[in-house]
Amino acid sequence: MKNFSGMDIGAEFTRLYSFVGGKTEVFVEEPTILLYNEFGELKAFGSEAKEFLGKTPPFYYFQKPVDESGIHQFEHANVFFERFLKKNAVLKGWSKPSVCFNSPLGSTPVQVQAGIELLEDLGFAQVYTLPTPVGAALGTDLDLRDKRGNLIVIFGASHTEIAVVSLFKIISGKHLQIGLRNIYQQLVFFLRENYALEISERMAEELVAEYLVLTEESVPNTHLPSASGNSTTTPSDKEFFAVGIDLTTHLPKKVKLKRAALLAIAQPFLDKLILSLQEVFETVGPEIVKDILERGVIFAGGGAYLKGFTAYFEKKTTMRLLIPENPSQCIARGNWTYLNALARKELPENLFPKER
Repeated sequence: MKNFSGMDIGAEFTRLYSFVGGKTEVFVEEPTILLYNEFGELKAFGSEAKEFLGKTPPFYYFQKPVDESGIHQFEHANVFFERFLKKNAVLKGWSKPSVCFNSPLGSTPVQVQAGIELLEDLGFAQVYTLPTPVGAALGTDLDLRDKRGNLIVIFGASHTEIAVVSLFKIISGKHLQIGLRNIYQQLVFFLRENYALEISERMAEELVAEYLVLTEESVPNTHLPSASGNSTTTPSDKEFFAVGIDLTTHLPKKVKLKRAALLAIAQPFLDKLILSLQEVFETVGPEIVKDILERGVIFAGGGAYLKGFTAYFEKKTTMRLLIPENPSQCIARGNWTYLNALARKELPENLFPKER
């Protein structure tokens, strides 16, 4: 096995990690989206298609062939991945290439099999799959041959996966319908209901990325109450503008907001994530919990880019948070790492099911 790639197939992005000629590191990503015209003809895919969001004529339409549990539109998925591989010349000049892709905790056997068949049809000679948390853990350079427990959290755009991993196996895991998109959608709803302002989800994404700050001061300190008896302080009152359409006049409108409003929108979703961590801890033994407290919690996915999240999480949970250098690349990189270990015969071939 000489030519192999790790692939992260996500509802929002598809990412691929590999080496060209065994030396040059390659990482590519595209939004997992297609744009068609009224005749069903493909007009754009990936990043180009995403640029058209909110700007197309009414008879144009978008397709997202992957959801939070995997591939759910096989025909459109085939169109997307064919163009993804062709654009990035992944298979060009490769002999009997192999690929490993991720299977979310919420995926069904049918969805996993669909991914295997699709990639085989597109030219991969061998197709492997790893549970998403296992791939993410390998992508952070964890040695999963170690018997100690590791807690992995992948906070993505469409969903979150939490898993305790040891000896390459998932001891306990949860698939949550909580992701960054929930925060974007709640911001859209908040502006519509409170300011009669219409913005797109993509505009909300930009506002969250730029202005949401999770500060230590915004977290209730449940361990050391202040002398006054109050355990909360006020978040930053810095202001920013949201621009959209006035739903009353249908004219452009600008609204001034405080960052505290963004924090209030995001906090319930982050609290649900932390509550789910507690539920996972209830399913594992004290020895594993001790390992996690000593080693920290590994956090990957797009949510790791939220400003101030490390301090927010650590104060909420009293656990150390470890964010890798490139948290959005972990899954693809980890899937490549798995194939590399197989090629070097560092792992048994039957550790995870291979192709059908």
